[in-house]
Amino acid sequence: MSFWEHLDELRSRIIKIAITLLTIASITYFFGLRTMVIGGYTMYYPYPDMYNNMNTILFNIVRNDFLGNGPITLIQVGVADAIIIQMEISLFLAIAIGMPMIVYQINKFLSPGLFERERGFILSISVPATLLFILGMVFAYVLIIPFTFTFLYGYTIAMGVSPTLSMNDFVSFILLFLIAFGIVFEMPIIQYSLTILGVVKPEFWSKNWRYAFVGMIIFAAVITPDGSGITQLLIAFPMLGLYFIGYFISKFVYNRRIAEKEKNNIIHETND
Repeated sequence: MSFWEHLDELRSRIIKIAITLLTIASITYFFGLRTMVIGGYTMYYPYPDMYNNMNTILFNIVRNDFLGNGPITLIQVGVADAIIIQMEISLFLAIAIGMPMIVYQINKFLSPGLFERERGFILSISVPATLLFILGMVFAYVLIIPFTFTFLYGYTIAMGVSPTLSMNDFVSFILLFLIAFGIVFEMPIIQYSLTILGVVKPEFWSKNWRYAFVGMIIFAAVITPDGSGITQLLIAFPMLGLYFIGYFISKFVYNRRIAEKEKNNIIHETND
């Protein structure tokens, strides 16, 4: 295709992604969930409700999971904070639920310019990459975020001060950690891809892990909300562990491919 045809194709894919995200975000913003019992089974169905919508339901679930009946009180600072939070949650849910469509449209745009082997490689890592992203968010939700709240506000409570937290800061903190850890857990896939595609060899990862760790510390410092350094290390050390997992996987697959290639060469030489 010509340059302008490529641009038109890109525009078409972006529009389809935007429509998908807008549709999902609108549903979560304008619809809530109600229940009905059919044959003894409880069924959920969407029902128009701008206030008790899906975003509000999710917000209350997250608030109960992390704050519960504890001493931390959520407050609204800005007049429009609640609406902004609703939009942030809608966008997050739209991206999370619409990710298969996003990946599909990106793959359809890129696939005409790739070789068959490259297309197969992208498809082969799509599922592991998605699962790792989900695993990263679960890891943050179950372990990192609860510990962070307990640690940061433990001193406040011990000093006899009533802790308060704005709704906007609370939601932004949760979403930031979920997305950050989802991206962090993609590290083994990135290392594996760069090694298998021949960009770097496995030895590159083992030789440069110290520089990589410095980068992890910087990345953790950017996304952590406090200056204590504790939450910074809580992010950096899992990243380092994932880095070495990616290294060992890359090394194993790379060495196996080299061994298979040498074996095939020996067979060809024998046949000749």
